[in-house]
Amino acid sequence: GVPPPPPPEDSQALPEDDLPPPPPPEEPEGLDESLAADADAALMSDDPSAEPSNTLEAYGAVLRVVRATPASLTQELETQLKAMHEDKANLQQQVKDNYILAQDLEIFDQKIKMLVKNKISLEEVAQTVSHLLEDEEHAMPTIPPPTKALYGQMFFLLQQNPMYLATLTRQLQLPTDIDNMLRIVVLSLFGDQYNNHEERTLLSMFQLILREEFRTGELGNFMRANTATTSMLSMYARRPGSITAVKDVIGDLIVELLSEPEMLEVDPHKVYMSIINDYETRTGEISNLSRDATPEQIASTDEVMIKVADHTGRLQSYAHRFLRTLFEHVDQLLYGVRWICRQLNMMARERFTEASEEQLYSIVGGFFFLRFISPIIVTPDGNNIVDTKVDKKQRRNLMLVAKVLQSLSNGVQFGEKEQYMMVFNDFLLSVRPFTNELFEKICSVEDLEEALALDHFLLANTVDITQAKRLQISFNEVVQMHAMLKEHITAICPDVHSPFMKVMFMLGSAPEEVPRQRNPMLILDLEDPEEVERRQAVRGASRAGNGSAAQPVGSEAPAPGDAGRLSMFTSMRVSTLEAQLNKEEQEARKVAKAMLSQLLPVFPLPADADPDWSLVELLERSKNLCVDREDYEMAQRLKDAQDKVDYVARLARSRDETAYEVGMSLLKELKQNQLALINSREKVARNAMRLRRALESIVARRQQLEETLEIYRQYLYNARNEVMGGGAQTSKRGRTGGRRNQRKAEVKYTYKQLKEKRVIISCDIIESAVKHVTFVFAKNEEIPGRFDITAQVKGVAAQTASVFLDELLEDQSKSIAEVEMDQLVLNVNMLIHLLNQHFVRGR
Repeated sequence: GVPPPPPPEDSQALPEDDLPPPPPPEEPEGLDESLAADADAALMSDDPSAEPSNTLEAYGAVLRVVRATPASLTQELETQLKAMHEDKANLQQQVKDNYILAQDLEIFDQKIKMLVKNKISLEEVAQTVSHLLEDEEHAMPTIPPPTKALYGQMFFLLQQNPMYLATLTRQLQLPTDIDNMLRIVVLSLFGDQYNNHEERTLLSMFQLILREEFRTGELGNFMRANTATTSMLSMYARRPGSITAVKDVIGDLIVELLSEPEMLEVDPHKVYMSIINDYETRTGEISNLSRDATPEQIASTDEVMIKVADHTGRLQSYAHRFLRTLFEHVDQLLYGVRWICRQLNMMARERFTEASEEQLYSIVGGFFFLRFISPIIVTPDGNNIVDTKVDKKQRRNLMLVAKVLQSLSNGVQFGEKEQYMMVFNDFLLSVRPFTNELFEKICSVEDLEEALALDHFLLANTVDITQAKRLQISFNEVVQMHAMLKEHITAICPDVHSPFMKVMFMLGSAPEEVPRQRNPMLILDLEDPEEVERRQAVRGASRAGNGSAAQPVGSEAPAPGDAGRLSMFTSMRVSTLEAQLNKEEQEARKVAKAMLSQLLPVFPLPADADPDWSLVELLERSKNLCVDREDYEMAQRLKDAQDKVDYVARLARSRDETAYEVGMSLLKELKQNQLALINSREKVARNAMRLRRALESIVARRQQLEETLEIYRQYLYNARNEVMGGGAQTSKRGRTGGRRNQRKAEVKYTYKQLKEKRVIISCDIIESAVKHVTFVFAKNEEIPGRFDITAQVKGVAAQTASVFLDELLEDQSKSIAEVEMDQLVLNVNMLIHLLNQHFVRGR
């Protein structure tokens, strides 16, 4: 121990008051700087013979690195990692919530459209989306604690054994089961894409699934069909972190493509019809071009040929820039996506040995472009790349570029199926070698363990935030996974004695799902069932030793004559003890290295330091030197570090490791840790920024979804009030009624004026009444894109019908020239011109 300063001489602890101020930190004595430099070079060398040969050399090597490490680095990294941990938990839940809400809104949108077209009733809509409308609380189901613990063990085993999930994935056939599986696995069980353990396990599961796919798959259609495997890979690839990375790489290029002033159509017929439509909607006059022209006549039209050539060149330019940008910034794409590409490439070469390079890379392209890049390009508004809705013209431009990129990735040219795209075939041939280079670069990533090693190191050497692993998951998700596992249990786990089979047996049959309003979120503690059994066995043995009669079944101490059970019981006790000792040693080593990293730059080294001293001896001599100098605070710190290193050495004796060897290994590990911490600073900051940006994007997406939900709720509320007000009627194009909503602007035309403008093609109204009819056009302020047309007879509203601009534009794009309404047939282009003239483009 550290001797106390007098008086009192018999004190057993260092005095806390009246101590002289400690001297300023001194340079360690007796250490030649050249020796430290040589030791540093030796420790960094790959040559085992060049490693430090004694404690002083190892100490010198560590000292130089510790001095170069900012004092606040470890605390800085801990703060960042804790913040990242909170952000990750928030991100994971928000991603799942957004996914579910987006699906609900898609259904809501479809139901409203059906309601507007009088295909379903208001009550049917309300019943379908009732969980989005009700705010009152409902009684929630509960799970008994023992069952909840078993569910925690079930999901723990699923996380630790990717083969179970890989097998289950291939067993599923029903679309509902596949969708449930995707959501549970990718968004809940492995929803933390920034957790290296979860990422490793999920990628390992994909590897197992892909191996089985390659065993039975055919070259021509591999990765093309929509299966559970391809759907899961698609969802994995388009998680928030991946989307953010893609936005950084090609986001600006997508925005530039969206800003194109015209549709870059290359289909001659569509170009021809767009010339007619543009003229008619712009001028309000009927075009001189015939709508009945033959394909040959269309293709030979000068304006069509000029436009097709111009659009082809511009699309080729965009496609080439997408390829070049991806090639130059491929390192910014997330590792997991590239690792899957690498696995596809490796497995394809093993399975299809006679295939060409284009055929092999087409398998990689089937994932990278078809499942990852192309959907993001085509729907940037649905993937948080842009925050405005993409219109039909923009969508078509995005689709055409994606078609070219997809054909490149497939390694095939356009054929008779899409003749108009054959103008790109020469371009495809010219850039195919570069496309292969892109795929080769994408696949050039390090092994899984190597890539995730730094993340594991950071958590092990800064702050442990993963010890108490928990899973947040809904009640219905637990039930769904339980039911799927139970149905396919013999295929998933043939070993009836395995821990997984035991857990599933104890769970029994899956309970029933509950309505959405009564589906609570659960927090499950993920625990190893074998570890749980060991703890129960240890407690049982402890109670047996204390004479306790209350012991868990199977954990009571065996009778002395039961040699078999005694051997098994002893073996279990020994293995449990070994595991506990190993855990204690790892924790002790971590604490010892943390203490040494603070002490090494400041404690004095004895001038007569012997290279053959162990680290414990070196700390002992330095402590005594501090006592001689009356630096009792430093002496106590050295004493604490000495005790901790000595404790590690005692724990290591079971491996026949000497105290000298323990000290050397601690110093080497400390130097390597310090170097890794320095190198990790930039990566942690970069990952923290990526995570924060992904979270911001998801929060913004949530706000958009909730705004859309509120619009739908308000529409349904108004529709209910309208029905309750009475008199609601319907037309073929939408809801009608005797009352009109409050509008900001409207325009009135007589029947004769609309006939002259060629808006009205034909009418069933009797000729004598026509002169008394006027039509009021108004923009509905509650439903975006909806316009209400009210027929008035002698100034009294008779009937109101609604049209949607999106539907009119859809008809126009399909070359549909007429739209039927009650007693009227209207010209699509002339109607669009009228609406544009008064409402869309301003008066």
